[in-house]
Amino acid sequence: MGRDKMKSASLHSFHAEHTAPLAPVSSGEARSAFETLVREMLVQLGEDPVREGLRQTPSRVEASLKWLTRGYHMSVTAGSWACRRFPA
Repeated sequence: MGRDKMKSASLHSFHAEHTAPLAPVSSGEARSAFETLVREMLVQLGEDPVREGLRQTPSRVEASLKWLTRGYHMSVTAGSWACRRFPA
């Protein structure tokens, strides 16, 4: 399998289940406990969590970890992923 075909096959399942980006969080909105923990980790690492490049990081980390661990809440027999085939 060529490199381009392999790359497109590995990204296929991601694009099929991709969700829209998270809406920006203003400084006055309530944050989840997880976002607060990520924000605290950034502070402990010496970063400024309110700077432009890090404002959305806590919500992005939360969303990515939820997506990566979504299988923990799935049953192997109930999943349709077992029947999914990648394009040849």
